Amino acid sequence: MEKQEAIDLINTLEVLDYEADGEACYYVNVELNSKTIKVLKSLGYSEDWIQKHSLDGREFDLTGVAWKYAQWWDGDKFVLERPDY
Repeated sequence: MEKQEAIDLINTLEVLDYEADGEACYYVNVELNSKTIKVLKSLGYSEDWIQKHSLDGREFDLTGVAWKYAQWWDGDKFVLERPDY
């Protein structure tokens, strides 16, 4: 799977909460539901791995996965390249 394809897939997930300050993205949490599990499995993660890395089994922080593909979080979605400012 190409990076942009993976980013597009990750960006289909509804973000519950995030913390970023324009220079660093600390977390991007989504609900750990069947859609999230399906997306993560399609990226090659096992259900066991997903559960181990979940936040209390209810939420999942996407940053550990997304940074393998994306370079930036723009406040709404992950993007392939960091924009020049």
